[in-house]
Amino acid sequence: MSLSFYVNKQFIPIYLILLIGAGILAFFSYRRLRDEFRMAWLLLFISLRTLLFFLIFSALFSLILELRFSKEEKPLVAVLLDSSGSMEQTENDSTRTAVAKRYINRKLLPHIGNQAGITFFLFSDNIYEQGDTAKVNKGATMIGTALERIATAQSRAPSAVFLLSDGRNTSGKDPVEVAERTTFPVYTVKIGDITAANNLHIAGLRVNPIVYKGDSVPLSVILSNSGPERKNVSLTLARKGNIVARRTIPAIEEGIEFPVQLDFVPTYEGIQSYEVSVAALDEETNTEDNRRNFSVRVLGKRKKVVLISHQLNWDYRFLREFLNSQQDIEPICYARISDTYFLIQHLKDTKSGALTIKALLSADIVILINPKGIEQKLYDAITKRVARDGTGLLIMGNKLPSFSSFKETYPLVLAGGTGTGDVIAVPTKEGFNSPLFRIQGDVPTTFPPLSNPLHVRMAKSPTTVYLEAKAKSGEASVPLFCAINFGSGKIAALPAENLWHWKTLPLATGSSQMLYNEVLNNLLKWLIARKEEERLVLYAEKTKLLWGEPLTVSAALYDEMMNPLEGGMIIIHVEHEGSAVADFTMKDVGGGNYEKALGVLEPGIYTVRAETRFPESIRATPSFSFQIEEQEIEKLNTEPDHLLLRNIAEASGGTCLETADPLTDIHLEPSLIQVQKRFHFGKGFVPFLLIAAIFFSELLLRKRKGLR
Repeated sequence: MSLSFYVNKQFIPIYLILLIGAGILAFFSYRRLRDEFRMAWLLLFISLRTLLFFLIFSALFSLILELRFSKEEKPLVAVLLDSSGSMEQTENDSTRTAVAKRYINRKLLPHIGNQAGITFFLFSDNIYEQGDTAKVNKGATMIGTALERIATAQSRAPSAVFLLSDGRNTSGKDPVEVAERTTFPVYTVKIGDITAANNLHIAGLRVNPIVYKGDSVPLSVILSNSGPERKNVSLTLARKGNIVARRTIPAIEEGIEFPVQLDFVPTYEGIQSYEVSVAALDEETNTEDNRRNFSVRVLGKRKKVVLISHQLNWDYRFLREFLNSQQDIEPICYARISDTYFLIQHLKDTKSGALTIKALLSADIVILINPKGIEQKLYDAITKRVARDGTGLLIMGNKLPSFSSFKETYPLVLAGGTGTGDVIAVPTKEGFNSPLFRIQGDVPTTFPPLSNPLHVRMAKSPTTVYLEAKAKSGEASVPLFCAINFGSGKIAALPAENLWHWKTLPLATGSSQMLYNEVLNNLLKWLIARKEEERLVLYAEKTKLLWGEPLTVSAALYDEMMNPLEGGMIIIHVEHEGSAVADFTMKDVGGGNYEKALGVLEPGIYTVRAETRFPESIRATPSFSFQIEEQEIEKLNTEPDHLLLRNIAEASGGTCLETADPLTDIHLEPSLIQVQKRFHFGKGFVPFLLIAAIFFSELLLRKRKGLR
């Protein structure tokens, strides 16, 4: 043991001053007696009195003296014994657990016990004391969790860990990643015999979680064959028991992973669940891993846009041409040619007829150009669909109706009258922060001019103004593009004419010449993106699991333009047969994708519901259910995974050992324990006890010399 005193540098001058002062006082208090004692006794009395005064001064000023000492202790070794279900496997008339215990008693204790203190723990889904055998959950193995928790299970971190396991890790954190972060080496001991497995199973699935109705969707399936070569392997994909895709693989060689692609065409919108399966063979050691479930969200491919113009003009012509050029849009265009008849243009067909409410029932977006002559009944039907079904509504132009229901729903309060001439459109702060007018990643500082804007008194609350007319000196800005949330949908307004200018006039800023197309693309995506749908998607690769099998819940998050959104905050609520289990925060893994690995759950039916805390505008709460069956995954596949044990040892700086390997090469260094103790003079009884001890010592010596 080493011992040292430490004084903070800032206190050294004060200590010196007090020590000198105490020495001067002590000298003067004994100056009259200097002829009555020998020099040695005089120095002893002066030293005691100096120390007494110094301690009294230190207590008055609450100075600090720090004591540091260090000592060597025997290294502490933690032994983690795998106690999960797979360790009950019998091999050569002995269970794996019995083999591990014999190794501990015959090799580990005789060698390591002489070098270190040893503590024993059992583990499966957690770490347990030796006496907690009955509490051990044998249905799962979480090696990563055990390594993480052993670091703080004792008063100090272990100098080394001996992990005795067959390596069958079924859940929890990645043990290799945990091992890389440990401050101690992990010596893994391989338990269990590797046999020649005979198993064909589905090792992985890859599919886009969001697909479109009517599209051919590729599904990538990874088949793993640990048995002999397979001939004419049948792989099928089914939905509700009906086969939707099938493929026969002529041959799969032994010991390889074989990628296969299946293609399927979803025919219904919404969340669709599928099961992919590979035909099981009679001689397989495990047939339960021949099936996998997954779910996808199916969206309607072509969005229907209804364009209604109450006069033929350039805005109608250019907008119709743009809509017809978009592959994911089905436009139906109406242009009034008389009081009651419209020119109706649907894709390549052109005819004339009346405009009816029925034509709007399936619209995703309705665009009105100069709707001054629109019937109130028709307009009310449109706004009802906006509020109820989330249909997007864009009102363009400066010729508007005057009936009350229009004034109530229009985002702006008009002052009456129309301006003349062109005005330069500039983005507001909200426009700069929104992706609506982002062109090739940037928002231009100015846009081409719009013509003859309406005089606006104010924007209704909570209308958001994205573009405004560049204000002249002394004049207020005029909104040129704004929007308001209306029920489940949005109503956007462009109270000016000649948006088609943006198609033909180049940007003075040198931005993209495709401004018109890009802005309209953004507008349509934004109008279609409904708050309660599509922007948050929740799914899992499997919906039927075995007890102890890991489950990763995934989510996809999109912004108001349906682009992947990173930096969001998604909370999932897990319920077990109606009772809340826990809430979890999903991890952002990039590209708008979020994941959360759920730990060991008891058998039963579970419901997972997601909600976004950021951005708060997404109010969708998608959910799905999954089932955990009674059968334990530990008892399904008991084949050792010695490669994982080797990777854990290498990642932590340890060694992977066979049960027959000697331990003579393993030497553990003693632990150096450093302790610091601070004495605050003026606080506690220690300084006062020292003062009293020195005072009474001086009294006894004075009495011995016959002094009062």
